[in-house]
Amino acid sequence: MFILETLNFVVDILKVPSVLVGLIALIGLVAQKKAFSDVVKGTIKTILGFIVLGGGATVLVGSLNPLGGMFEHAFNIQGIIPNNEAIVSIALEKYGASTALIMAFGMVANIVVARFTRLKYIFLTGHHTFYMACMIGVILTVAGFEGVGLVFTGSLILGLVMAFF
Repeated sequence: MFILETLNFVVDILKVPSVLVGLIALIGLVAQKKAFSDVVKGTIKTILGFIVLGGGATVLVGSLNPLGGMFEHAFNIQGIIPNNEAIVSIALEKYGASTALIMAFGMVANIVVARFTRLKYIFLTGHHTFYMACMIGVILTVAGFEGVGLVFTGSLILGLVMAFF
């Protein structure tokens, strides 16, 4: 019973996207053989940065909603304000764990694709990788993928897209 409770506890922690991305940063910093203080600082900065990104996007969505209403009333038009940060923030509430896993393994897939194919590009723009991982995760989930199949397929797609573009 203790093992099951411990496993559920670990799974519940890893379902929090900011913690999962922080764990990925921790592994990367340890693999780079950084000093202990740098590992702690880098991990905490990553977790807090992820939380701030989500909070900022929530504030942005909240501030843009009244603007949309004013435009609808003033010009008698209906529209939306396209903002990928706002959409990603909303999507992360439901798809956060799969997004973080697809992003992490997608980066690994990008390195593998660059190493073993003629596509020799390593995609370094983290926020674009993050948005693409979220989009791929949502699309594949809606298409019926889940669990390991979702993460595996999403990671391969992301790795190929990162190497191709």
